[in-house]
Amino acid sequence: MKAARVLIVLLILVAGGWWFLGAGRGSYEIHIENAVAQTAHGGGLAVSLDIQNAGDPDVLTGVSGEGGPKIVGLDAGDLPIQSGKSSLASDGAHVRLDISEAAEGDLIPLTLTFRGAGDIAVKARVTVPSGGHAMHAGMQMFVDAAEGGAPPTVSIAVAPEADGYRIEAAVENFTFSEVLMDGDHVPGTGHGHLYVGGIKIGRMLSPTAFLGKLPPGAHEVRVALFSNNHRAYALDGQAIEATATIEVDE
Repeated sequence: MKAARVLIVLLILVAGGWWFLGAGRGSYEIHIENAVAQTAHGGGLAVSLDIQNAGDPDVLTGVSGEGGPKIVGLDAGDLPIQSGKSSLASDGAHVRLDISEAAEGDLIPLTLTFRGAGDIAVKARVTVPSGGHAMHAGMQMFVDAAEGGAPPTVSIAVAPEADGYRIEAAVENFTFSEVLMDGDHVPGTGHGHLYVGGIKIGRMLSPTAFLGKLPPGAHEVRVALFSNNHRAYALDGQAIEATATIEVDE
């Protein structure tokens, strides 16, 4: 008698989010947390959330649910999900909802579809942005890079390391400062934002950062420089940033 092939799927509710554990061609452990919907600049709602991936790299292929949700952002489309943490955030790829009336505390059900992990349900809680300002989803708030002297520059190098990649940012006229973050703007100081394929990985508080495993394909890595008060450095309307490409074989 042929042995039966068994597919085991567990969906476990934990504090603040959901875990999806699947067994198939890969091992996928996706945790969605901190799903928040806020009024977006230009109307509708913008959803941000964190993706914790404790398994193999995956790909976010779409989102469905109330308000005709769609993924928009810098390189929106199929988004690479590294092994580790990624985020849908207003300064990168994020979800937009065509919902004009929502009260604080409302829960909006959404389904995120991953190539490996499949469908994962999540509820985004409607919140009022700090200060009552709309989220500038997909937009940048800039600071003049030439203020205070020579503008900052950045270039990046990517190298394989362990089960992922090491990112090195070489900067001029710029100092990474964790101590000054969230404070007033000081020309030539701040931090970086790291993205892969348009999805935000996180902040760089030093010139070095690390990526986890990535799914097969060509992935653009981007580092942009930001001020202490979280505005993007720009010169003549162009963000101060650098890109490189990672090729991952099938």
